[in-house]
Amino acid sequence: MFANRYTALIDANVLVSAPKRDLIFTLARAEMFRFRWSNRILSETEAALASVFEQRGIAGHAARAAATCEAMRSAFPEAMIEGDFTKVPGYAGMPDTGDHHVLHAAVRCKASMIVTDNLTDFPQAALDDYEIEAKSADGFIADAIDLDQIRTAEAVKELRARLKQPAYTAAELLDVWEQGHGLTETVDLLRPYQGLI
Repeated sequence: MFANRYTALIDANVLVSAPKRDLIFTLARAEMFRFRWSNRILSETEAALASVFEQRGIAGHAARAAATCEAMRSAFPEAMIEGDFTKVPGYAGMPDTGDHHVLHAAVRCKASMIVTDNLTDFPQAALDDYEIEAKSADGFIADAIDLDQIRTAEAVKELRARLKQPAYTAAELLDVWEQGHGLTETVDLLRPYQGLI
């Protein structure tokens, strides 16, 4: 329905967060938007997940991180941007050369949005020439919700039904997203519809 309106490139720092990742995937399946990533972004995601799992003392942290990213690839094969991202051009105004590949991927797939929780690494002046905007995961999800709150609430209800360990009431899930994951704009928009969630 809305997916043809815009394409978003999802940065690794967003994909590492399971709640943000699951919500973005759920809304994409509801055709609220399209999203893309590159092999390099997924490689960074895998490395970050392995580190998180290791810090949590999870056995086989590297294998679990690899399995998570492989599941993402399998679930959304259309999200992959093909091509070699080991060498990318420099982009003026980007403070961290390590993020040039993210902007390069966004340009290549004609994304209108980069979804990242490191907004300072993507100043708008560096993106203007490419007609790309950077938004936090919370801001991006909130914008998608604003397109159709009822459709979103129905999608979130399906997401909540999939959560088993632990299971959540609608109110509990919104509290977890807000307090544990910083999804304040998202939750503000969803709270009036929690009876549908």
